[in-house]
Amino acid sequence: MFMEKPEDDSDYTRYLSLIGSPLLLIIAPICGYFMGYWLDKYFNTAPYLSYIFLILGIVAGIREFLKLIKEFGNNDQSKH
Repeated sequence: MFMEKPEDDSDYTRYLSLIGSPLLLIIAPICGYFMGYWLDKYFNTAPYLSYIFLILGIVAGIREFLKLIKEFGNNDQSKH
């Protein structure tokens, strides 16, 4: 069920990052939406800020995901 901790810490870090990457793609847009929702209530601008912050959350999640993929690619090249 659970992966045993490998001898190499970089492999363990990679495993934990791969688990966290789908969460990143889900949580970033949700946080963005709720921040926008709260600002919409505060400034009475519904639903504009909710949509803007949702889009910003999606962009931020994708950006971090791509950064994570790029980092893994650099680690693979350095091992060879």
